[in-house]
Amino acid sequence: MTIWPDEPLAPGAFAPDFTLPDMMGKEYSSASARADGLLLLLLYKTGCGSSRFSLPFYQRFAPLCDASRGRLAVWAIVQDTAEIAAPVVADAGLTCPVLLDPDCTTTAAWGIQRVPNLYLVAPDSTILAAVTGHLSGDGWNEVARKASEFLGLDSMAVVSPADGVVFKPG
Repeated sequence: MTIWPDEPLAPGAFAPDFTLPDMMGKEYSSASARADGLLLLLLYKTGCGSSRFSLPFYQRFAPLCDASRGRLAVWAIVQDTAEIAAPVVADAGLTCPVLLDPDCTTTAAWGIQRVPNLYLVAPDSTILAAVTGHLSGDGWNEVARKASEFLGLDSMAVVSPADGVVFKPG
């Protein structure tokens, strides 16, 4: 039985370590990713409309990942099987590793009850920024700003006013 904490993890909390397979079966370890720098995570479910809506915006973090020269890992964790997730990932054009958590064990450890959730995790496992249970243009841009600042890169926006996104609940 999965025990769900009352609230999702917030900035300042320590992120639980996990190892999950991607859609091809390759294992990814959060501890290994953080050893090289920051870890940016999107936790979502393909059946959630807000999660699906957020995927193209998450793809906009790719240039920041590229500019970081290996100091930022950008991963997505989906609460589904590869068979369910694959068509949605392809349709959204996600290029980051998509890790599978179909039994929600990792999601539960993070206290997540609503999706999507965006987390920026420091090398010491401290959560630097979080947007939980919804897509927020201001929130997602703040995560991008904090990541850019940590990496010593120019800040970038992942959600622009032209996108018309202010808040989309999960």
